Amino acid sequence: TIMKKFLVICLAVLFFSCSKDRSCQECDTESGFVSATIIDSGPIETDGCGWVVKLGDEKFYHPDELAAEFRQNDLSVKICYESSKEEFRCGIAALTMPVLRIIAIKK
Repeated sequence: TIMKKFLVICLAVLFFSCSKDRSCQECDTESGFVSATIIDSGPIETDGCGWVVKLGDEKFYHPDELAAEFRQNDLSVKICYESSKEEFRCGIAALTMPVLRIIAIKK
């Protein structure tokens, strides 16, 4: 039936939602979190890159989603994340930055 197919698809999505480089279980422990800084690089509409995440390695990443409560410039946070193969292009120079998926975030 359609309901069974839907359930199987949902379970498959949940099962494969963790990438190989970071496991979902890591977010259940403090060691799964890394220090990061949320930065407002300016509105995308005016050639900024929107909200970006700076990790300790001084690299900048574009979050796939960022909750409104964490949209504060220079906000220090701890995040548990997954890398993605996606790239985000922004700015007048069409800067490219990797996209990351924030699984968990805390101040």
